[in-house]
Amino acid sequence: MENYMVFNDREKRRLMVICFLPAFLLLADVIYYVVSISPVLQGWHEPGSIMSYTLRVYDTMLVLMGIYATAGAAVLIYLLIVLAKLKNMNSAHKLIWLLILCTFVPASFIAFWALVISKEPTYVPVYPSID
Repeated sequence: MENYMVFNDREKRRLMVICFLPAFLLLADVIYYVVSISPVLQGWHEPGSIMSYTLRVYDTMLVLMGIYATAGAAVLIYLLIVLAKLKNMNSAHKLIWLLILCTFVPASFIAFWALVISKEPTYVPVYPSID
């Protein structure tokens, strides 16, 4: 008996949310930082004033970037497991996707969803484990 992974519309939407989550978190971090230093960007200020504004929000930025990094690592591990279990992709393509996923986080997650997951049929044969 062959094992299958079900990629119906509901599962593809769930995976889309998972793949887009790190990108949204990074975007939220960048927007928060730009808004935090916006007084410096609106006119001429003393040299080093951007540093003082950054120091004011450093703790919050550290927490936000930690959340982003944790979510990105979790999604990366999950996508690598999905990639390893796929039977319909040869080893060379898997190696290329592995390098892309590990190098271009979080944009590669969106690309993986758009180019691989969204185009998969409903029932995809998979290996029973990633050994």
